[in-house]
Amino acid sequence: MKSTTKAIGASIIASVIAGLILHHVVKVNLLPPFYWCRSRIKELGLTIIQPVEIPLAIFGLLLILAAIPILSLAKKMKKESKELSYTDYRQDTFDDMVWRWDYRLNGTVYNMGHYCPKCDTQMVYCEHSTLSFSEISHTSFSCEDCGFSVPRIQGDCMYIFSRIQRLIDRNVRNEHYKAVLERQKLQTSTT
Repeated sequence: MKSTTKAIGASIIASVIAGLILHHVVKVNLLPPFYWCRSRIKELGLTIIQPVEIPLAIFGLLLILAAIPILSLAKKMKKESKELSYTDYRQDTFDDMVWRWDYRLNGTVYNMGHYCPKCDTQMVYCEHSTLSFSEISHTSFSCEDCGFSVPRIQGDCMYIFSRIQRLIDRNVRNEHYKAVLERQKLQTSTT
């Protein structure tokens, strides 16, 4: 109760002070400098859009001088865009399968998929257990289209996906992804 009373009292005091300041601004007439600044800005804007007669040779020279930094910037941006980024690294081969993924805005890998290296069909997996039915000892992957298979990979599917994610992360941190991207670029240019 006391805190709400204090808050109401503080807001009333602030309102009274603001009213006194506003009354003083109007009474002393401090607003003309603001009006002067506004009018100068308006005049400057009108001056900029006024038509001006200029010889064609000078206009051409100004146009060339303006084009030089623009072309230089465009060339620099093109050179920077050719540099390989880890976000371009979206495919690699692990465990004899082609893996593809996307990146979230924070750079984490998601939407991972595993594909057949022969026909590029998404592969299916089957988890196998040994004597005890509670523990999964290995997982096999197979292509339903061409019959290609990866018979035994240690661990269940969640472990395998986690391991592939760690391998991708390691390749990004160690910058091995650049060699993979270069190899993929060469493969696509030869095909």
